[in-house]
Amino acid sequence: MDFKRIMLELSKKRPIFHSEADFQHALAWQISQMYKDFSVRLERRFKIKGDTLSIDVFLLSSGGNIPIELKYFKQKIEVNHRAEEFVLPNQVARDLGRYNFLKDIKRIEDVLDSSPAKEGYCLVLTNDPLYWTEYWQNRRKKTKDHNFRIFEGKQLSGTINWINPTEKASTKFPAISFRGNYEVKWNDFSNEFEEEKFGKFRWLLIKVK
Repeated sequence: MDFKRIMLELSKKRPIFHSEADFQHALAWQISQMYKDFSVRLERRFKIKGDTLSIDVFLLSSGGNIPIELKYFKQKIEVNHRAEEFVLPNQVARDLGRYNFLKDIKRIEDVLDSSPAKEGYCLVLTNDPLYWTEYWQNRRKKTKDHNFRIFEGKQLSGTINWINPTEKASTKFPAISFRGNYEVKWNDFSNEFEEEKFGKFRWLLIKVK
């Protein structure tokens, strides 16, 4: 799938979204308009290794199915677009945001191992620069979630865990082990609100085979 074209066409219509659900529906609609051979399902549920999980967007076709997980991480901004008001909150807990995105990658790996799907994608859209930069204002001290960071050029592979994990963190948010190798590459989505603080939106796509 040509996600660069999908995101480009989507950004022309919707440079900003109210919520992750809003983004999910808009993306699904855009894909359905561009790829007529696919049937689009939202929140498709699977049973894998005894656990039930749902996939945000699931594409079905005779040529192969495609699962897509997505995240929409927000920083505080209030803007108007085509007479529609958007009020985004400051979404804290970036460490858990990063962790959950990497967990999505592992989830797609598990789905591919247990279903007829041949490839899948994990997509994140955000206006928070702390996701695509290594550290804010050249800060170099490693934080507890350093290994889960998804800054430009980061390589994701093997087993990823917290820095000095506590027993509580290890139990509730265990290490994530990938079977694949993934490189982080960010893309610009929308600069329409660039005069505003946190007005720049970027997206990251991880393709899983």
